[in-house]
Amino acid sequence: MSALVWYNQSPMTSIEKVYRILELLRRHYNTGLTNKELSNRLKIPSSTCYRIMKSLKKFDFVSQRKVDKRFFLGFSHLRFADALVGGMDVPAICLPHLERLHDSTKDTTFLTVFSGQHSIVVDICGNINVLMSIARGEVMPMHCAASGKAILAFLPEAEKSALLETLDYHVFTDRTITDPAELKKQLGKIHESGVAFNFREFHPDTVAISSPIFSRQGNVIGAIGIVGRADGFDAATTETYTGLMLATSREITEELGGTYPAWLKQWPT
Repeated sequence: MSALVWYNQSPMTSIEKVYRILELLRRHYNTGLTNKELSNRLKIPSSTCYRIMKSLKKFDFVSQRKVDKRFFLGFSHLRFADALVGGMDVPAICLPHLERLHDSTKDTTFLTVFSGQHSIVVDICGNINVLMSIARGEVMPMHCAASGKAILAFLPEAEKSALLETLDYHVFTDRTITDPAELKKQLGKIHESGVAFNFREFHPDTVAISSPIFSRQGNVIGAIGIVGRADGFDAATTETYTGLMLATSREITEELGGTYPAWLKQWPT
């Protein structure tokens, strides 16, 4: 489940209905949803939902399984995803670095970008044998994913405070941070060190380490990360990966022509 906040209680526009339908199907990508289930969850008439699904199906934004009439996301989304990622300089610059990190660690490496309220996965390298996966387009929760916290820690103070007040502090595991004050304290430490950790906070069997990357104006624009099985991250591995994260995020930032925080340059890499 993503960290999206569905708090708007006003009547939904047609575009909002479509968006929420697609988001529900993304969340339930493995089981799909029937027209009735979509209608009930969104509290819209079944006939309205049916008309929307019929149009989405026509253009391959959704598909429908014949045996049980359940809807799933269609392949049209892949065309948009490839076009979006292909038009971005950041993934192209980051990919060789992600590949090198994966080659040296054998763990999954990934890149997320900040969309204004969420941390979105735009590229990955490798995979992990646990009961979860990372894929392009995945929405990473800001309060418990390492990449989300890495970005959040370096946002301007006013923007950070506003997000801390509106985040959906969804509980994913018994280690998930749900107290804004506790999260703010942790963000202060991340801002000092340049590295964020997720110790079984998002998924019970995984650990992730992440560091932010910055634009020419010195603004945080995303984060790179490493994720793997929790039983494979001992103290020595964590220390090694911390150095790799700092070195690589600095290299990427400089390659982008960005401004890396001066105090982080003092850390050994």
